[in-house]
Formats: sequence, C-alpha cells, structure tokens
Amino acid sequence: MTGPAQGVPHRHSGLDRGISAPRFATFEHAAGGDPGLARDLYVWNRDLSVAFLADIA
Repeated sequence: MTGPAQGVPHRHSGLDRGISAPRFATFEHAAGGDPGLARDLYVWNRDLSVAFLADIA
C-alpha cells in the first residue's frame, strides 16, 4: 500500500498559511474543487510569473 507517510508535513504547508482564502478559491475553482490540484496550479502560476518577470527585468 502506498500513500503519504504519517507525520510528514504537507509539501505546501507554507502555502496553506500564506495564501488568503479568496485568492486560493480562484485556483480551487479552476481545479474543480480539488485542493491538491489547486495548490499545484498556484505554484505553477507563481513559477510562470517569476519566469516572465525575470525576462522583463
């Protein structure tokens, strides 16, 4: 059986504390209500934004 180990912190635990509920709701809606996918979309969006800003700068 595979799955998350007990006692291992979630890889997005800092994100969960740092993003507001209204901001997260945008990504959760886009992810069809899947909070794990919503977190992944948020991180993907952040990484994409950083890449664009680095090129603009």
